[in-house]
Amino acid sequence: MACGDHTQLKLDKVFNDPIHGHIEIPYICVKIIDTPQFQRLRLIKQLGGLYHVFPGAAHNRFEHCIGVCYLAGCMARKLQREAASHPERGIVITDVDVLCVQIAGLCHDLGHGPFSHSFDNFLEMYGNKNKIQSTQWKHETASVKMFDFLMSENKLRTDFIKDYGFKECDFIFIKDLIHPSMTDDKPDTRRDVNKSFLYDIVANKQNGVDVDKFDYFARDCYYLGLRNSFDHGRLIKFTRILKADGRFQICYREKEILNLYDMFHTRDMLHRRACQHSVSKAIQAMICEIMVYANDHIKFKGKDNRDMTMYDAATEYDMEAFYKTNDYIIQRILDSDIENDDIVAAKELILRIQTRKLYQCVYTCRSKQTGDLSVDSFTEQLNNLVDLRSSSGSLTKSDVTVVHVKLNYGQEDKDPINNIRFYNKMAPDTPVKSNSDEVSLMAVPTRFSETFYYVYSKTGNADHINTIRNLCLELENTQQVTPIKTGGLRCADRMPERDYGDRDRASRNIKFPEDTV
Repeated sequence: MACGDHTQLKLDKVFNDPIHGHIEIPYICVKIIDTPQFQRLRLIKQLGGLYHVFPGAAHNRFEHCIGVCYLAGCMARKLQREAASHPERGIVITDVDVLCVQIAGLCHDLGHGPFSHSFDNFLEMYGNKNKIQSTQWKHETASVKMFDFLMSENKLRTDFIKDYGFKECDFIFIKDLIHPSMTDDKPDTRRDVNKSFLYDIVANKQNGVDVDKFDYFARDCYYLGLRNSFDHGRLIKFTRILKADGRFQICYREKEILNLYDMFHTRDMLHRRACQHSVSKAIQAMICEIMVYANDHIKFKGKDNRDMTMYDAATEYDMEAFYKTNDYIIQRILDSDIENDDIVAAKELILRIQTRKLYQCVYTCRSKQTGDLSVDSFTEQLNNLVDLRSSSGSLTKSDVTVVHVKLNYGQEDKDPINNIRFYNKMAPDTPVKSNSDEVSLMAVPTRFSETFYYVYSKTGNADHINTIRNLCLELENTQQVTPIKTGGLRCADRMPERDYGDRDRASRNIKFPEDTV
């Protein structure tokens, strides 16, 4: 494949991917893959702590990013052919445009920390514990910073300019594709307004339909052993570029509405059955607490040879230190010869995970409200009841943790299909909104968001478990919540004894942040 007037120096590389089969990746992308910063993604599991619940979920960010790179190329080339067949629209998608989209897909997750999204929760937990003002850290921002660091450390910028005809605006375009808000203040660096749809291929902020989701739905379902009914290949074949709401957009054939609902249903199913599973959340909470305990004692060399903690490396965006962090932080803690209460507590929690002595979910409920019920209000009232009981028993607030989970279709409480435009074969050049009345009533949900609360006992003590359960039952009458009685999530009348012995001291009162999916 040629890029402008520059002939590709080496052939594309073929990868045998378990999800997409034998796929071709441009050699320019292979140059990025073969760097220490990208290879780091082999050591970060895609689903974080879920590997401790689903034994097959051992896949990592490395293979996911390669899959997104491939699908980004498929989508971009399909739109390139579509634009070329309609020259009257004045849209010219160049080969460099396609490469930029593929590189963005390849690098979009470079900024993830250990255990993927659990690292985001760790940062919030550590900040809450130490009363640090929120930094609003985002892994997308870290991905842009890591991309710059990767290009600089491996001296790739010159090669891209010399061999592929890249210009400075192309590097900015790649970063803009990864995290658009990073360059919103520099409109002159963006692509022509007629090509604004290119920004929706990797990270679609308009309606959530993008190749990142295409890959992780298929990949996560495969490794979790869940069924994926969404067909991304079919959807890509039915894409067109049409002008709607004042700009050119990626539109889909109207008969793909059910396929798109399948996509959002798959997203909900993945989170409901796996990512937000009560046992998965217990392990994620324990992993976050482990990192909170160990943070101040495990250091990484950053720029100017500074010793950096995980928290500081992330929030200061010190990529020299941050790229050295990965899931093996757990083994590093176990191997540490540091002797203090924090490291001892972290090691005890690791041992509890290894011996399956997990935080136990003793009560689950959902919010009755369409909007969000404050987890702080729920937790505060529960803690107040615990305080009333603490004078007559051993239960304390540090023995209880509440996890707040919000499930939705990616657009809060709205139907994302309303933000997608469609066409039909009788009028292929006319974009239209979907009409929910014409879609099967069985396919369209009546609500698009739901809020859950998981209440955990950290100690495993039977008396604690039943006391917490009874306190939660008291709250049912004062809070707008409905208990969930299915799936064994709500306690039986009497929970079995689980004595965790001296390891109880590792269960301190660290607030677990809200999770939004």
